[in-house]
Amino acid sequence: MSSGCALEDKRSVRPGKDRERAFFLNLTGERAALQRTYSLKKNAQFKYVHRRGVSAGAHEMVMLYVRSNTLKVGFSVGKKLGCAVARNRVKRRLRAAVVPLLPRMKPGLYVFIARQPAATADFEKLRGSMQYLLRRQNLLMGEKKRAPGAPQREGGAPS
Repeated sequence: MSSGCALEDKRSVRPGKDRERAFFLNLTGERAALQRTYSLKKNAQFKYVHRRGVSAGAHEMVMLYVRSNTLKVGFSVGKKLGCAVARNRVKRRLRAAVVPLLPRMKPGLYVFIARQPAATADFEKLRGSMQYLLRRQNLLMGEKKRAPGAPQREGGAPS
């Protein structure tokens, strides 16, 4: 009564998901995906952050932030960026860019909204823009916000 397909091996039926999992592997081979506990899921949560959030913008994206006891991150990509394939690709790249920053991010609700240049930007540019926005709003732990116009120290030696 075999229909010709292996029912016990369902992973081979979904090659796109396997490719997506491979995208989140870091250099050591460990899985470095954004865990579901860190993601905003409900429309009401997104609306709350849009309504109450403080925004900061960069060339590739806009970040909205609201204080909270938990750390949750959401991503929004509009239809102006292209078809569903292009939008999902941008979301996957944004998720991958935020993973190394999660341990240093202050608790709160974050929403990253992709702008048009995010569709063609390389991965390092997306990661740099995300880090720039977090630093600009002083949302990375262990970093002090510099006074505007203050010289930046080089080499880490106290002056």
